[in-house]
Amino acid sequence: MKKIFFLTLLCLGLHLFAFGQQSLDEANGLNGIKLNHTLQHYQESLQLITGDETIYRRNEWLQKSVKRNIKNGIQEGVYKEHSHLFVAGKQASKLNLIFYKEELYKIRWTYRKEDFKDLESLAKFFNQYFTEQFGRPDEVILGDTFIWEEDKNYLQAFLDQNVYQIELRDKEIEKIVNNL
Repeated sequence: MKKIFFLTLLCLGLHLFAFGQQSLDEANGLNGIKLNHTLQHYQESLQLITGDETIYRRNEWLQKSVKRNIKNGIQEGVYKEHSHLFVAGKQASKLNLIFYKEELYKIRWTYRKEDFKDLESLAKFFNQYFTEQFGRPDEVILGDTFIWEEDKNYLQAFLDQNVYQIELRDKEIEKIVNNL
């Protein structure tokens, strides 16, 4: 009788855990930013990168790369407002939105060491958070890159010495962009 009761509780717990998770494809975004929205939807909140900024003028190769991307329909912007900088209550140092033919296909939150002294703890927090949200990662590379992948979308969380990044991507558009 105790075994049946225990098994029932275990099944109920697993059932509740599974229903607490959501599909990455269904979510299609984080913190109110949704993949496949238009550039126009976010335009007023973005500082679009043109390649004419000081950092790009100092590096000819980088400037040409940005200008080539723009010519190919790839436009990147730095989010200027406060509201979407948060993921799971943690404010990112920077948020970049990347568009292809004016459709949002990549969202990147960057957490810098200058703003978060212990990036390892931050990474553990987010890896746990995303596991609770989307289930176990589909792939873990070298213990510092965690990947959740579904049919349409791809979420990658990456820890480096000086930065922790979260990227959410539309896989189809990413494939098109990579083939340009």
